[in-house]
Amino acid sequence: MTWDVEWSPVAIRDLRSIPWRVAATVDHEIMKIARGDPPVGSIERMIPTDPSRYRLRLQSVRVLFWVDRPSRTIHVTRVFRD
Repeated sequence: MTWDVEWSPVAIRDLRSIPWRVAATVDHEIMKIARGDPPVGSIERMIPTDPSRYRLRLQSVRVLFWVDRPSRTIHVTRVFRD
């Protein structure tokens, strides 16, 4: 079952500030998560006691997002380069 994806204005700015191929990979991996497919990178829970905040680690990028299970929405908040 597919989830919706919402990008925060800051995450959009972050995405636009990195090389387009890296940004395309980030978008592709987030869409895979939304479809329920496993991403290439690793997903880690940010806070052990908070089951809704996650970090996706790709080769040179970290993506912070949280999930709203009742509305089935993934909210991407930041994209960082290493």
